[in-house]
Amino acid sequence: ITVSIGVGLESVIVGHMHRVRLLPSTIASISSFECETKRVVAGDNVRCVAKFQDAYKLPVGNSVANTPFEAGVALRTLSMAGMSNNISDVTTSTPSAHAQLMWIAGSEGSFLVVFSNITRAGSYSLQWKYDSLNDMPLSVIQVVAAHPIASTSDISCQSESMWLRPVLCTIHLRDMHLNPSVNSSALLIELGGVAITLMTTNYTKGTAIIATFIAPSHLGLATVSARLRSARHLHQIGTMQNVTIL
Repeated sequence: ITVSIGVGLESVIVGHMHRVRLLPSTIASISSFECETKRVVAGDNVRCVAKFQDAYKLPVGNSVANTPFEAGVALRTLSMAGMSNNISDVTTSTPSAHAQLMWIAGSEGSFLVVFSNITRAGSYSLQWKYDSLNDMPLSVIQVVAAHPIASTSDISCQSESMWLRPVLCTIHLRDMHLNPSVNSSALLIELGGVAITLMTTNYTKGTAIIATFIAPSHLGLATVSARLRSARHLHQIGTMQNVTIL
């Protein structure tokens, strides 16, 4: 920009103004820390965005190298009951409590951080673990059980019943991380023996699925099998249960 003073019909250049770019100083706080989704399936990645600002509330940072987190970041997990754990306590395959930052290109001060393998279902408040920064925000997520699998699930039935009396079986479905699940959409229960013509009525009680049927008037052995459907196969849950009808 040129500054001039008019003299009659002429103008005289008296100086030049230089363009100056104000650069933020150092990171003073995390202005926000939000995860892309509030509901995460156990074992899936948790993707969150952190925004850094300096003491003047200006966004700061366009490279991991100019942040205190070049070696990665640690995450503190707080359950809704208030129990504090390092992320290494709730992960199975990543012994380190750190995850790498990635700058979101074109967005000053915005960084993506991906935490993997949080496998324990529950509600968590996620918070950065860095003592020298002020105003550490929380982000709350809900980790839910993955699809149940047969190898970690089980079934148990009462061993005998009087005829025309209710027979109860208890089924515990769990995912690959041993989280309980009540997702029974893929559950198939089959009766055999003297109960082959009957069907069960199923309902949920806590984290268990209760399957019940009325014992037939034919005396003898009734069998109960529970299986989970996958894309192409049926997978047996536990062992076949035998119920003696008296």
